Amino acid sequence: MLTEKECRNALSDLKNQLEDILGEESENVESVNVLNQLMDEHFENPPLSLKEVEQCCHEGIPVWDKEIEEYVQIHDVLKGGEKDALVTVVQFFFEDYHVYPYYKTRFYRKEVQE
Repeated sequence: MLTEKECRNALSDLKNQLEDILGEESENVESVNVLNQLMDEHFENPPLSLKEVEQCCHEGIPVWDKEIEEYVQIHDVLKGGEKDALVTVVQFFFEDYHVYPYYKTRFYRKEVQE
């Protein structure tokens, strides 16, 4: 797998080549912005806010639960404020429901390796 540095360097090279060809217009090339955003999404993995956890719930997107160290499907978010929120999850392996407290560093889009 390519490293973040290799990808960023390759994009930088492309930007420089575009600048040589297009001059100032090179900043308006949407493809470069899309590639940059793609790299940000791929290499960055910040914890999900409660709002993002809710969005994953509605869209059916599995998330990484750092506490139990596996992907889970968010079934419901029971609000009580960010400090009091509870999250109902389905663990894929066991296929049963559990209610866990939400806290800011618990859920991620991708696996967290420490």
